[in-house]
Amino acid sequence: MAGNCMNIFGPYYLISALPILKFEPELVISFKKLWDLLLHEDKNLQELAGAVLLRKDLINLEKIYHGEVPLNEGRYSNKELALILQKPSLAKEYFPAKVSDYLEENIDNIKDAEAFWRKYYSHIWRMAKKHQSNLKKYLHWEFRLNTALYEYRIEMLNKQETMSRVSEYDYKLIERYKSIEDPLEAEKTLDQMRWRRIARIAEPYSFHRDEIVVYALHLIIVDRWWNISQTKGNLFAKVTND
Repeated sequence: MAGNCMNIFGPYYLISALPILKFEPELVISFKKLWDLLLHEDKNLQELAGAVLLRKDLINLEKIYHGEVPLNEGRYSNKELALILQKPSLAKEYFPAKVSDYLEENIDNIKDAEAFWRKYYSHIWRMAKKHQSNLKKYLHWEFRLNTALYEYRIEMLNKQETMSRVSEYDYKLIERYKSIEDPLEAEKTLDQMRWRRIARIAEPYSFHRDEIVVYALHLIIVDRWWNISQTKGNLFAKVTND
C-alpha cells in the first residue's frame, strides 16, 4: 500500500526523505541505500536513475579488473562485481543489455576504456531520450567539455593549437582550467562547474523525476572527492579550504 501511495505522488516522498548533498567529501548516503529506496518507486524512475548510478558500478568494475579494491561500493558489492569478471554471463543479471553484451564478449579487454565507456554513454543517452529527461542537455554539455579537454591535452602533448573546433564558451572553461597550477585544484574547479550545470537539470522541489537524476549525478561527484580525501589526506583539505 505504501509503495502505491509513493507512486501516486511521484518521487515526492523520496525527494523529501533524501539527505542534502553538498560539494564536500562527506558521504551522507550510500549508493546501495539510494538504490534500495528507488526500488520502491515506479519503473521509469528506476530505469532513468539506474542509468546514472550504473556509472559508479562500472567505475568499480574497472578498478577491480585492474587489481584495485574500491573504497566505496556502488549498488552492487565488490564481491558481486568480482564474480562478474570471473563469470561474464552473470553481467546480464546486473547490467543493461548494451553493457552486459559487451562485457560477455570483451571481458578481457576492459582495458580498452574508450570502447567500454562508449557502451555506457550510449545506454544513458538512450534512457535520457526515452524518458524525455533534461539529462540529455547535461550529457551534451559534458560531451562538449570532455572534447575540449581532450583537444587541450593533445595541444599540450604536441605543442600545437587544436582548439579551433571548440566553442567560445567551452574555450573559456578550458582557459580557466589552464590557469590553475595545482592539478587537484583544477580538477576541483571542473567538478564545481559540473555540479552547477547538473543542478540546472531540474528545479529544486519541483518533485520531478529529474530531481533524482540531479541527486544521483551529484552523489557520483561527492563519491569521487570522498575517495580522493581518503587517499590524499591533508592535500585534499588544503585544496578545499575555501
